[in-house]
This record gives sequence, C-alpha cells and structure tokens, in this order.
Amino acid sequence: MKKEKYSTNKRLVSAMAMFLISTAMLGTASYAWFTMNRAVTVTGMTMKTTVDSNLQIDDAAPLNGGEWSAGTFATNDSTFKNATRQTITDEVLVPVSTINGYSYWFTDPDNVMGNGDAVSDAYTAYTLGALQAKYGTTVTHGYLDYHFVLKATNTTSTAQKVVLNKLDMTYTAAASETDTDKAWRVAILGKKFESATVNGAKTLPDIGTAGATVTKIYTPSGAANFTAGKAVKTATTLDTVTYASAAADSEIFTVTANSTEYFEVVMRVWIEGEDTTCYTGLFNDLQNGTWALDAGFELAANTANGVSNITMH
Repeated sequence: MKKEKYSTNKRLVSAMAMFLISTAMLGTASYAWFTMNRAVTVTGMTMKTTVDSNLQIDDAAPLNGGEWSAGTFATNDSTFKNATRQTITDEVLVPVSTINGYSYWFTDPDNVMGNGDAVSDAYTAYTLGALQAKYGTTVTHGYLDYHFVLKATNTTSTAQKVVLNKLDMTYTAAASETDTDKAWRVAILGKKFESATVNGAKTLPDIGTAGATVTKIYTPSGAANFTAGKAVKTATTLDTVTYASAAADSEIFTVTANSTEYFEVVMRVWIEGEDTTCYTGLFNDLQNGTWALDAGFELAANTANGVSNITMH
C-alpha cells in the first residue's frame, strides 16, 4: 500500500444503514482513518427492510449495540411480516477496512506524519476495546449491523433464489451540499438455519464471526480503493477483496422446491478506509443532512431484477 494514499483528511464519519435507513448525522466534523480531531455522532438511524411476495422477515435477536452477537432467536411464524424496522441511536463510528466482511482493521491515529503520509503500514484488528483504546470511549463502533431472519416459501416445483433487488443510498442535504462519496460498503452475511416451522427459541448460526455460508460485499458504482481492488487483510498487509459486480452476485440464497426455509441474515454497513473518497474534506461537507439506505429482496427463478451495486442519490 502506498503511503501517499493517507492524507490528513482521511477521516470521516460513518452512518450506516441497511434496508430503509434514515440517519441523522449531527456534529461538525468526523473521525479520520488515521488522525483524530473531531467526532460526529450518528443519531436516529432507523433501519427498515421490505420483502416481496413469498418472502417474510422478522427481527433477529440478540443485538449488541448494533453489532451481531451470539444467542438465540425466539419467535413463531406469526411474527413474520413484510417489513421490519430497527433504530440505533447516538453512535460514533471510525472508518475500518476488510477483505471479507467479518475481519476488520483500523490504524493508530498516531501512525501519520505531519504531511498526512502513513508512517508505516501498521493495522490493529478491530474490537470495540481496541478501537476505544486508540480513539477514546466516545467511539462506539467500526460498523453497524442490522440482524434479521428471512422466511422463504417456495410453492413451485423448481428451486428459487432469494435475490437482492434494491440497494439505494440517498443523502438528503440540509443545505447546498453535494454528496460525491463512494466509501460506503454493505456486506450481506447469511446462512440457512431452519427447514421447519420456527417456534420458540432457536440457536442462530454463528454468522457474525466468519460462520456465514454467504458473504457478499457491495460498493457504490464507480468506487475505487487506493490500491486497486485491495483492502486490509492483516496487521501489515493488504489483499484482494471480491466486490459484487454482476447480476449473479445479487443471489443470496437458494430455496428448495416446494419448501419453506429460514435464513439468518446480517446486513453490515461501514465506511471503507481504503476508499479514495474516504477523506475529511468531503465528509465535513455532509454533516447536516440525512442518509437513507433502501434495500429489498425477492424470491424469483432468476436474478434478472437483481442489483450488484449501491446506487447513490
């Protein structure tokens, strides 16, 4: 990774969302990839998911302040519906980097020279404790999760696909602001966990820490990392990250013919520190408006209606 890529402006804030999120971003500045001076609070982040016919959705528990954690999912079929909503408030986020959607890295705020270059390619594995040790206890996350269960009912004699058919991010400016950032990333982590009626407490698969059988990472159209196609892999190295790029990448699950199946899903959103638009100058101008991410799923025979990028508005 070239040191030139790190500028003093490489700091920003993150607000995340997964499905239809309305995020009010308050404050006057942001956290940086390397240096830290001012903080931004993400407040009132409302996440709403909608699904099409033959798909239903239910909130999954537990949540750990917006990040996935192990536990059980207590429900019955009557709790599934066509849309659900979660609200996460008062979060302070720092840009992170990942090649796989579950192992995240950040850098020491002191690992930067006066001209903004990185002193060395040195990264720390993300945990909340490690992040707060470097950036202070006002920081709450490197990413946020929206955690839910999908119920798919396939009434046909052939296998069907659960397809991501919408992933739009909109910035509604409070003044004459223009959003040109492409640093947002959305990962979908998922795994099938029940093939029978869900009643009572069920143990969810461990998909938050590398246990997912499905991992897709989506970027805005035209997004680019400083080192082409790469993000942080280890404490000292970068590696290639596979981003969704074709309609086939919109397929999340396959549902067996004539069956009802259940899938645990975590939708994870963050600001990618390696993105070329991850810098203070851009995000400092985007502090007064609101963000919304509108996503949807359908059960279909093919991916004709699928999407492979975040569409920025």
